[in-house]
Amino acid sequence: MFDPTGETIDDLLYFYRGTVDRVIAGGSLGLVIDLGFKQIHGKLKEGRIVGENFRVKGINSPELNEGRKEWEENPGLPTPPGLAARNFVSSLLQEGETVLVRTHKTGKYGRFLADIYLVDSEGKVTVSFARVMLEEGHAVEYDGGKR
Repeated sequence: MFDPTGETIDDLLYFYRGTVDRVIAGGSLGLVIDLGFKQIHGKLKEGRIVGENFRVKGINSPELNEGRKEWEENPGLPTPPGLAARNFVSSLLQEGETVLVRTHKTGKYGRFLADIYLVDSEGKVTVSFARVMLEEGHAVEYDGGKR
């Protein structure tokens, strides 16, 4: 039996079931959020619901196009670390997969921030997505300040 005794109400709010819509980059996912009461949060695009963009809180993963001279000359050419991080996430989270999401206020760039947790086939929460990214070397800890 779940017993929230001793927890603050703020510690227990804003947990949702999310469905992976797409992997954007190593630290960004498109998620459709189940708000309960037959309500979902996403965007209607070309006749289907697409996920809202979420940035994973607490980590910084290599950007796809960051700090690369060739990118300035050839926009769209991804950086090797950014591509490796995105490919790792794509192998870990498939479209349609369920995750547990705890949302936070938007970050300094106006993106939604979230703690994301992986869920097994029985619906049990297994591990923090951020922890996996850190342990696998595809991210570093980040507190929202200067990178």
